[in-house]
Amino acid sequence: MYKIFGAQSLQDFDVQGYQYKAFALLASSFENAFLLDSDSYPVTNPDPLFESELYKEYQMITWPDFWRRTVSPYFYEISNTEIGMVPVRHLNDFFVNPKYLEYKQGDDIVVGATYHDRAGTIPDWTTESGEMLINKRKHFRTLILALYYNYDGPYGYYPLLSQGGAGEGDKETFVAAANFYGLKWYQVNKKCERHFGWYNDEQNYEHSTIVQYDPISDYDLLQKSREMYRKDVETAGDSYEYNYDKYFLDFFTPDALNPMFYHVHDPKMNPFKIMEKKWTENLDGKKIRNVAEDFPRVHFDLELFLWGTINHYMCDTSTNFRAFDGQDKTELCNKFMPDQLAYLKFSSQKIFDAYKSENYQEQIKGGRDWT
Repeated sequence: MYKIFGAQSLQDFDVQGYQYKAFALLASSFENAFLLDSDSYPVTNPDPLFESELYKEYQMITWPDFWRRTVSPYFYEISNTEIGMVPVRHLNDFFVNPKYLEYKQGDDIVVGATYHDRAGTIPDWTTESGEMLINKRKHFRTLILALYYNYDGPYGYYPLLSQGGAGEGDKETFVAAANFYGLKWYQVNKKCERHFGWYNDEQNYEHSTIVQYDPISDYDLLQKSREMYRKDVETAGDSYEYNYDKYFLDFFTPDALNPMFYHVHDPKMNPFKIMEKKWTENLDGKKIRNVAEDFPRVHFDLELFLWGTINHYMCDTSTNFRAFDGQDKTELCNKFMPDQLAYLKFSSQKIFDAYKSENYQEQIKGGRDWT
């Protein structure tokens, strides 16, 4: 990135935090770029996405966040985007005939149709920018505009796109840019899931991981959902009543398609801080797993792999990391890491042996005593 833009330019731009993503995408030499946050890990092979018919059609694939959009109307005013007054979709359902949607007539954005169901707006749900696949040739304009949104992001476009909502940052800038140019993208319909497994400083049990799903299987499910909708309309005729949950929330379920990414975003994988805060223990001081217990679904124990990798570089090879300068590794390598790896290996086998896909809710909650 420094070779492309120049170290002085990046210093003059005062690039920080989320802004690096937009610069990194443009600096990449790949035409088809897969952007992954450093704490978002593939748990199934994403390579087939590059050659998939889905990607060939859309040229940009994104993954959803948990929330509804909170884009300010001022953003659309600034971008000179005309917003319609009637719904053209419902949330991420682009195929429902708007005549089946209930809404209030009127020009007032408060009492009229749901704002982000209107023409010109960015569709729900919000976008989780930890993962994105994009064709840079097709979406070059998208990336240039997203660069502008991010460069003027912290005090301008981030608040306009999220208004202080959860996860405010670069997360909406790429789809906002594509939407401005009328370029299509595919956002996975299966909502992300939470995997739990640690107690924060307030002693609240928290999720550690955002689970994102396979777009190809998601697209196949979408075709089945559309066909179910078509048959329902054909059968019911004039008495048809639209039910979003039936076609989406109750249809795109965790057991219907495979996870593709575990975005292990909290706590960050700083072994010294995790050891100090005792985040690998429950409130009774017993060992727990941080990334829940559903990993047999993907036949890969990511948590064990991560800690094994940390042990290799921090302890076995004594690799020096600038982020950990001045830290004493004695306790970490002589006590914490052996205990952590022993527990993860032991519990991994126990969880694989006890795993039942129908116990999904219990397994994503985690926190069970495997000692």
